[in-house]
Amino acid sequence: MPTDTPTPIPTAAPTDTPRPPLSECIPVGGVTEPSVCGASVSVQINEGAPQPVGRDGRITLNAGDTLRLVNLRYCASSEASADRVSGEAYLFKNHVEDYGNGLFPREGVRIHTGCGDIGGFEGSWIMESGQHRVLIVLMHYFGDVYEQDDKFYLNLDVP
Repeated sequence: MPTDTPTPIPTAAPTDTPRPPLSECIPVGGVTEPSVCGASVSVQINEGAPQPVGRDGRITLNAGDTLRLVNLRYCASSEASADRVSGEAYLFKNHVEDYGNGLFPREGVRIHTGCGDIGGFEGSWIMESGQHRVLIVLMHYFGDVYEQDDKFYLNLDVP
């Protein structure tokens, strides 16, 4: 009586998962620095759904609206030597630079190659009429030492 011999099933060789590209970052001078860059932010207006806003984006709001920073999207190249990233956001009413009106995340996040999000920004801004600007600063840390790595603006029109 013949015996059944199991037929070996070929398996694919393991492959490396490709790393996400830094295409979300806008290169400075045509070259993406081997570091960390801010790609975009997500904001929430009043109780609405979070919406992404690109670098130097423009948002139209109404007086009395509440604007909250939900998260800051960053990207890091494989050469980045920082171990943690964080962000800061400042509202400049009528373009007057005043660093007393800021939003900050509860803590920075461990950095990894590719793109990720910094969330947990505490607080929000209540809009007044005028032409305002939000400065968003991305910070990277080497232990307890930090440097500003990238910054960009959002423009707010509040009739």
